[in-house]
Amino acid sequence: MNNKILSKYNNGNTVVTIFEDGTKIREFEDGVKPFSDFPESIDIKLTNKCDLGCNFCHEKSNINGKHADLTQLINVLSDLPAGVELACGGGNALAHPMLGSFLHEAKQRGWICNLTVNQKHLERYHEQLDTYISNDLIKGLGISVTDSNMSEIEAKYGNNPNVVVHLIAGVHEHKIIDELIKYGFRKFLILGYKVFGNGVCYYNKNKSKIENNIKDWTMYLPLYFNK
Repeated sequence: MNNKILSKYNNGNTVVTIFEDGTKIREFEDGVKPFSDFPESIDIKLTNKCDLGCNFCHEKSNINGKHADLTQLINVLSDLPAGVELACGGGNALAHPMLGSFLHEAKQRGWICNLTVNQKHLERYHEQLDTYISNDLIKGLGISVTDSNMSEIEAKYGNNPNVVVHLIAGVHEHKIIDELIKYGFRKFLILGYKVFGNGVCYYNKNKSKIENNIKDWTMYLPLYFNK
């Protein structure tokens, strides 16, 4: 199967190529220090609204959180060239009423959008999410996993090669990877525990447990590299 090129552009003295499977290659002359004129990837928080109330949420997102003005956001980003990646999240980004319009506008401008969602929102928003995927509005999907026992709808995303499972060292047990591999998931992002936002209180109440969990990740994570 050919790995299709999504975008290729010049950034400073570097040629950047992004492939369909998420691979990114940067090329520059030998002996020359690479420099960039603009960011290749930007994290964007589309909303602070979320109904899950995770007690370790460093964003402190909640049901009263406000949505970002996405028209203003487009204007702020308007000078970015095609090929730049936008890592979109929240809060619950799928709850933003203008998300679809934003993704359409981003696609027209050639920006590559990736979206992060919580596993607990997949059941409720799967039709909306599947529409974004089928219409090629998002290229990569990050799933913040909470439970290795998945429903049929949740498990189907394991067959998508552009899905990345997000786990938190300090919160998730490392053995959750073994369970998720059974569903077909192959890409994992292990996030460091963030001691700010709601994470401060959660850390103070569970300090020993969190630190021991992080030690386990440090010990066992290399065992998964060859998988």
